[in-house]
Amino acid sequence: MSIKKYLLGVLVLVSFLASLYYLRSVFADWQADLDPPTTTFIPIPSGTGCNTVGTVTTCPNTTTVTIYLSCTDAISGCNSTYASKTSSTPPYPLYAQYPIPPNPVPTPLTVTIADGTSVNVNAYSIDNAGNSEQTSQKTQTIIFAYTVSGNVFADSNKDGIKNPGPNPAVESNYTGAITITVKKQSNGATVDTYTCIASCTGQYLLLLPADNYIISYDNIPSGYNIIEPPPGAIPPAFIVKVGPPCNNSSLGGSKNASCLGNNIINLNYGISPTVPLYQCIGADCRDDNGVDNPLPSDGSPPVSCNNDPNYPSDYASIPGPSSGFSNDPGIIFSGSTDPEFGLGDPSSNGWIVGNTTYPETFTPIRTKVIRTSYDYYQTTAKQNGISTTDLTTLASCSDLLNCTLTGITNGVYTADSSVALNSYTFTGNKNYVILVKGDLIIKGNILVDIGSTTTFSVTGDIKIDPSVGGLSTASCNVTNHNGCHVEGFYSTDKNFIIQGPSALRLNIAGAVVTNAGQNGGSIQNQRDIGAGNATCPTYTITERPDFVLNAPDFLKHQNFIWQEVAP
Repeated sequence: MSIKKYLLGVLVLVSFLASLYYLRSVFADWQADLDPPTTTFIPIPSGTGCNTVGTVTTCPNTTTVTIYLSCTDAISGCNSTYASKTSSTPPYPLYAQYPIPPNPVPTPLTVTIADGTSVNVNAYSIDNAGNSEQTSQKTQTIIFAYTVSGNVFADSNKDGIKNPGPNPAVESNYTGAITITVKKQSNGATVDTYTCIASCTGQYLLLLPADNYIISYDNIPSGYNIIEPPPGAIPPAFIVKVGPPCNNSSLGGSKNASCLGNNIINLNYGISPTVPLYQCIGADCRDDNGVDNPLPSDGSPPVSCNNDPNYPSDYASIPGPSSGFSNDPGIIFSGSTDPEFGLGDPSSNGWIVGNTTYPETFTPIRTKVIRTSYDYYQTTAKQNGISTTDLTTLASCSDLLNCTLTGITNGVYTADSSVALNSYTFTGNKNYVILVKGDLIIKGNILVDIGSTTTFSVTGDIKIDPSVGGLSTASCNVTNHNGCHVEGFYSTDKNFIIQGPSALRLNIAGAVVTNAGQNGGSIQNQRDIGAGNATCPTYTITERPDFVLNAPDFLKHQNFIWQEVAP
């Protein structure tokens, strides 16, 4: 035998002995392997819009989900993996056979699911020592869900429908914080919540498995009422059926919702300002009890009453017509209470005086004396020898509860009991003062031509009859009285009450003083102009600078400054 052949035989023998040694070592390790392998879903099932928490993955019902299976075993190595998406009872079909030895990093196995129904994917593996994971198989639950989407919007005409415009006008989304909560109808368990706190658009999106749900809007903002769904449940909610087949009976009675495939869209909630707003035009306004004026707009996009840019809906005080709407607006005074302006602001300048930190309440020059009160005017007339005329001497006012001021001339008039005043226009460049010991009830338009002034001061309340007013979109033009309803100076020792129920807007031109008797009083609005609340005020107070210029001496006051110049 040649040396070459001898060496070759030796090498073959050595190689064979090495293989025997390796196999004996490997099989010895296999015999020591008593633990089953581990099957893993890697990565956790993926798909557009999917959300995985632990062993549960939720995906839109239109998504194709891909699952990757792998096996690991530290000793003998994996031999095979079995999986099924249709059965939970082994054995399952073979999905992977791993080469041995050595056991390589497994090639991921793809299981594609596009059934559109919820499924459990079950899997287990067996290692090379024969250990099976079958009794502790792994399960990944794939829930194919359906989308429910909608909006929270400002329902300006209170019809419950989110109008796209142009007629009725487009209704924008509410952009404050919103919370939408989902509960199972069967047991009331909360299954999902959508919350937006900042930079909100008013839109929400939910991903829900097929079932029946109560979907509620939980945080109606202060100053708003729910319109859609109709008031009743607290919080307002729709009861909907999610999943196939989606049809009208699935939508919980919503006026806006519809089916898109088996998804629900436009499950909308409509809200509207609760407290009708008011507006000061060209003049300062004071409420020492605290301004509460929930404006419906933040000015983005610009919103105005009757689409007139001179009357923006996001300001409590705006420039007046005497300046061509171009001068600075008046100042808002809020006493010692923080003001509330809803989505809006006090004015384009942001001027506000008085709050809890820096209080500013009205203090009369003479303690306990308000210079517009009934007693003050009565005392002034007596001290100055000014004669007064009993209002009942007018033939048309013999019945004070049905009084029309026909034939009245300039001067000071008194009534010893309540007066119900019918429509009248004061003319002739004259000044009129009417003092009422009781209530003043205004049952028609009281107008004052430029050049004249009229002052009412009463011990009781001033009440504006519900029939006095006009269209919610009509502003007051003081030069021709168009759209104006109550003009003059009005002072009540108690309250100024804009009576309702009424959907008429009230436009006041001049000034209103309440609590002149210093025993409590305020402006009380009992009206609601419905759809107009979204853009227009329920009542306005417009400047009349001509009243100040033409005011009689009876209303004017001299202020003296005393200084001792010598001892």
